[in-house]
Amino acid sequence: MSRLTVHPSGTHVMRDGRFFPMIFDTAWAAFPDAGIEEWRYYVTSRRMQGFTGMLVQALPCLHDRSIRKESRVPFALDANGHYKFDQPDLDYFATARELVRIARDEGMVICLAFLWVNYVPNTWGAKLTPWAVMPDAHRRDYVSLITKTFAEFDPIFVVSGDEHFTDPVAIATYVEVLDQVAREAPHCLTAVHSAPTADLPAVLADSPNLDIYGYQSGHDLATQHRCYDLAALYMGKSVRRPILNMEPVYEEFGIPPDTPARWLASDVRRAIWWSILAGAAAGIGYGAHGVWSWHARGNEFLTQSSVREPFPWQAAMHFPGANDVSLAGLLLCEYGLYDYVPDQEVIINNPGEVRAASSADGKRVAIYTPYATAVSVRRSGQHTQVAAWSLSDRRPITTRLRNDESVHIDMVDVPGDAIIILERAE
Repeated sequence: MSRLTVHPSGTHVMRDGRFFPMIFDTAWAAFPDAGIEEWRYYVTSRRMQGFTGMLVQALPCLHDRSIRKESRVPFALDANGHYKFDQPDLDYFATARELVRIARDEGMVICLAFLWVNYVPNTWGAKLTPWAVMPDAHRRDYVSLITKTFAEFDPIFVVSGDEHFTDPVAIATYVEVLDQVAREAPHCLTAVHSAPTADLPAVLADSPNLDIYGYQSGHDLATQHRCYDLAALYMGKSVRRPILNMEPVYEEFGIPPDTPARWLASDVRRAIWWSILAGAAAGIGYGAHGVWSWHARGNEFLTQSSVREPFPWQAAMHFPGANDVSLAGLLLCEYGLYDYVPDQEVIINNPGEVRAASSADGKRVAIYTPYATAVSVRRSGQHTQVAAWSLSDRRPITTRLRNDESVHIDMVDVPGDAIIILERAE
């Protein structure tokens, strides 16, 4: 396969001269926990479901994971069970390399987060696991080990995980790591993964060594507006780059804080389309509660009290949201939504949850409705429906339009959410 590149417009990623939708499933814990044959099944299944890659952590997420006795460890352990960073376990990284090779052979891209917040000084993760902060010299050796082990498979290297980007020492660490990756694996794309409250500082956002803005809109009930607020934040940066919501709500994840409910497929779809039509249209991340942690029944899950028990990963593979996210990837490609720009003002009397974006040439407008409703659009001239999909049952539908000074779309006779694309008639 040819390598991934960023389109000169900065809006999206390309492969073989065409838009490459980053439809990435989340399998953070695969390196320490996935068996080789399990991984083959997982990768093949996700490819058939329409995914183009997966998000994986190079090292265990120490404060948020499923604990299993047979987990692999990346470094030798001292008497306290803490990592000896000067003694990497070469079998661990050889197995991880084989997992990446298998994914690559299936045509999948690994988005590899290799420096999660636990391992970086002066971060909130370092306060939870202070023994896991890498000394500078060991971190540099580790980054070299990562690039030497994986660069030939053309991953997207993610240099941060769950980071707030508020501490100068931590920020300087990420700048150094980004520069090191650019020297050692110049052909690989790079990205960041941030905490939901973060704003990427200019020293990173403007770096010539960064390729993709990755953000996390998060899982809290009251802050789902971050799906579009954070997309707008990155749209406003001085350097235009592809934007990807790597971590919208995970399907069947417990809704924090202090609620017995879980996020459902409909919630995931809303987060997906709020993100895409707000400018995070280079693709979308997806998480199934159980797959991301590679959970097996009987494992201890460290954050169960706040986000509920995960499903066994094999069961979580078949949550309905996986089909929803693959449909989003299809529509991104089919209708060129990756270069649309947010256009909330086009909706008349918008209640807020309806989101809209217009094509760069102004001829088309895409509208997401999270529930059945009539919509009026500020557009002059005659418009026709290009496409409309009932997202709850993933099928095309027909809308009824009326054109006068504006375009009026009658409520569709289908319950649930929909995506509608209109075009001005020539």
